[in-house]
Amino acid sequence: MQLAAKGRLPMEMIISREKITTRSNKHAGAIVVSTALDAIAKLEGATIARVVLAGSFAADPVLAAFISEAYPTVHVELEA
Repeated sequence: MQLAAKGRLPMEMIISREKITTRSNKHAGAIVVSTALDAIAKLEGATIARVVLAGSFAADPVLAAFISEAYPTVHVELEA
């Protein structure tokens, strides 16, 4: 994993309307947002390496395609 500016590791962001616990090892330190607009704002202002579309967002191919096209360095995953 590459180091981001200021010596920080790139972050993970989870987009979900459902409550997500980020204390587990799987998503430790992740940013959690509940709307697509919040996700775009975070993508514009933070070093995000991976976006996980969870819950109902995992079934949204348009959002996944938009993130992939607008932010080509960000890896997009779907989580059921």
